[in-house]
Amino acid sequence: MGLAAAVTALFVLAACAQTSEPAQGTAFNTPYDLIGTEWWVEDITGDGVVDNSRTTVGFPADARVAGSTGCNNYTGDVSIITDRMTFGTLAGTKRACVPALGNQEVKFYATVNKVKRWYVAEGNILHLTDNEGETLVRASLITPE
Repeated sequence: MGLAAAVTALFVLAACAQTSEPAQGTAFNTPYDLIGTEWWVEDITGDGVVDNSRTTVGFPADARVAGSTGCNNYTGDVSIITDRMTFGTLAGTKRACVPALGNQEVKFYATVNKVKRWYVAEGNILHLTDNEGETLVRASLITPE
């Protein structure tokens, strides 16, 4: 193989390589598109979140969820099949929280147990919804630095 052909083949292979981080403007069409993403929770059942609480939801691996309630970290199982999503039992750390964050944590856990579907709109806003399509949790994509 000549040098030109080898260089061309190298460029073709590099163009086909996949990265573990979603590119800016990635379409989130399948459950696999969520793997490796993390999202800032901006709203829980239409009531917002405690300012600067840094509440997150992330999907570090297939069938796993992890994040922060704003006070404690959590991890657990999640089932995502096409546009359907259900959370399994979540395990969390047990730090004492100031009352506002403690209340938000209780609400977050109760709310994700009601999630039945998901979709991403506006390119980077994750909506976790009930069966009727009512948004229960809204979160924005945390873009890698």
